[in-house]
Amino acid sequence: MRTDLCWPLLKSRRLATLSFLVLFFCPLNAQVGVNSLSDEYFDLLSLKGLVDRPYLSYRTRSELRWDWASIKARPEDLTIPTELGDLEGRSLFLPEIRLFSGYNLNRPQGNNDGLLWQGRGYNGTAEAGFSLGSDFLSIDLHPVISYSENKSFETMPGTNPFAYFWGAAVDAPQRFGESSYSDWDWGDSAVRVTLPPFSLAGVDINVPFTIGFGTESLWLGPARLNPILHSNNAKGYPRLDAGIGKTETPLGSIEGRVFAGVLTESAYFDQNTSNDSRSLSGITASYDPVFIPGLTVAVHRTMLSFYSPLQMWNDFRTVAWPFIRWSFGHDESDQRFSISFDYVLKPAGFELYLEWARNDFSPNLDYLWRYPFHSYGWTMGLRKVFGEASDAWWSLLEIEATELESSRDYELLWTYSFYGHGIVTQGYTQEGQWLGAGIGTGSNAQTLSWSIFGAPGRIKLSLARVQKDNDYVWFLHFGDTAARRTDEFRFNVNLIASASVAFALSPGFLLTLEASGSREGNPLYNPDMTTGASAEVFDASARVYLSWNGAAVFF
Repeated sequence: MRTDLCWPLLKSRRLATLSFLVLFFCPLNAQVGVNSLSDEYFDLLSLKGLVDRPYLSYRTRSELRWDWASIKARPEDLTIPTELGDLEGRSLFLPEIRLFSGYNLNRPQGNNDGLLWQGRGYNGTAEAGFSLGSDFLSIDLHPVISYSENKSFETMPGTNPFAYFWGAAVDAPQRFGESSYSDWDWGDSAVRVTLPPFSLAGVDINVPFTIGFGTESLWLGPARLNPILHSNNAKGYPRLDAGIGKTETPLGSIEGRVFAGVLTESAYFDQNTSNDSRSLSGITASYDPVFIPGLTVAVHRTMLSFYSPLQMWNDFRTVAWPFIRWSFGHDESDQRFSISFDYVLKPAGFELYLEWARNDFSPNLDYLWRYPFHSYGWTMGLRKVFGEASDAWWSLLEIEATELESSRDYELLWTYSFYGHGIVTQGYTQEGQWLGAGIGTGSNAQTLSWSIFGAPGRIKLSLARVQKDNDYVWFLHFGDTAARRTDEFRFNVNLIASASVAFALSPGFLLTLEASGSREGNPLYNPDMTTGASAEVFDASARVYLSWNGAAVFF
């Protein structure tokens, strides 16, 4: 860090009152959005060992600070603004505009898109903001507005014309009202303070203790499409976090965070205003052992309750307890935990990952050994990069599978679904969208994709098979053996093929075009009970993404 630029300002009596700005204008590694094209590009470099990931398991925009100098590994690439190629010793003001437009022909379709719910018809978002700060203090302001044409389509019967069709168990509307609507939020906006290095008793201490507040999206774990405990699938919510960022130690890298926020109910769940707010408390800890290079082991836990200051404090006190137990909250809290493993073999450009989760306790250790699958869910995947640093084009193979259906022992117990809860009946949602995996509760998915990266940008082809709400079928005739004999025909499936082309019109000016087609079988779970034949819905979607990073202003 170039202290020669900072200390003269601190010594100046005239500018003493501006010491806040002195702290502000020190070096910064620039930030990118989670799962943006820039993020994907740098992650590709990390699989080949050309750059280190700035995180272990906890990802937010304000902390996703890739080492921009690594662009020198492939200096001809245009997907990263050239203005950001050399940041050493300077602070940054970086304006940004992001636009999205899409059209779904027959059915709603879209995940991991934050504020936006992509209904039938036209959908769009617009975001304009900036990042400003230093290594020690950053301010991100990225408000978003959205619009959905929200055309009508045939839905399942629920407690109201728009509600989730499986009773009142989850606040996940099938449709957000009967007409077009718009919305806004603060998006990836946050203020973050990080402790600078200091000396104590002659010992240099460089532990990046950080505290942040904002509405920025949070991504937990190694999954690329369907993380189980937290993704950017839903609208942001006010959240406070504190802990340490990725830190090197003699025994390996560590990372840890606690966080707490307040969730809101959608307008399509119930008319009871006393239960509109819920608190979410969480903890995550990750370790990258020095004796197994490339392996990251992490544990994550969240507790969801109806909001009150006392209940939120109780959840925050007990969220670090390593076991899900009934005695903690007496089931007033909707508890989940997961453990994840992420192994990157850099010489081969290969990654293998797994997140395994549970959301209910086992009554004793003996039961745990006899049936460890109670209330479990999982996401696993692999990624492989083909190509060397000197090659003009690289390719990336990605496979991911997710399973969130109820464990089979629930057929002997009661109705259940992974993101639902008997007391906190809104479930694991924020304003009607899933907080975790975008496929939703009781679902499974398998995705295969092939990407080609080069100097102009990226080409990506993918195939996906998605089954949603299988738990609805499992428990539709719970306890009625005769009625269940033909329920095997009720499962639905959506087969999706998509292609996208992303390229840089100029450094920092990125355009992505995407098209997809799908075949959804048995969308209303009502096949011919004699033959098993069901209706088919063929759908198509088109999407355009445009982002612009203005010329960086350095200090």
